[in-house]
Amino acid sequence: MKGGRRESVGRAAVVVVLAVAILVGPTEAGGNTEPLLGLTPDLTIELAIGANPVRSNTGVAVDARIGNRGNEVAGSIQAVFEIPAAGVEVHDLPGDCTAVGSTVVQQGKLPAEKPWSVVCQLGTLTPGSVVDLTFSITTGIPGTHVIAASVQDGDTHRVTADSPLFV
Repeated sequence: MKGGRRESVGRAAVVVVLAVAILVGPTEAGGNTEPLLGLTPDLTIELAIGANPVRSNTGVAVDARIGNRGNEVAGSIQAVFEIPAAGVEVHDLPGDCTAVGSTVVQQGKLPAEKPWSVVCQLGTLTPGSVVDLTFSITTGIPGTHVIAASVQDGDTHRVTADSPLFV
């Protein structure tokens, strides 16, 4: 009996060590980057517009904070900002962002301006991490313009935010 008890305690210790090794991973791996059952990323985005309201032809900062509140790494993160055309110009983009400028498109028989699109490729976000993005726009035609933002990963996780800009 004494030997049998020692064997079952030994098996229990092996199971505990194995479970910890699977969940934590080797120390040189920097943590687990493979998804485990039941774990998901939880993307967030906060969008803030600098001075508001502003006069026409004024520079305004657009600030975004993108995060992962989940318990899994989120990969292939892309942030997209849609900025109304209304005579706005986009500049001072971070290195991982590109802008496609406003163009006139045909909607029915009337011309309409297509909004600016700013696309930022952010790579991966580990659980608890955040990325801050800032770029500038120069305001154009007076009115209320809504800047919309969305963030999504390579899977199906997507969140949105918007903020009005009063010119």
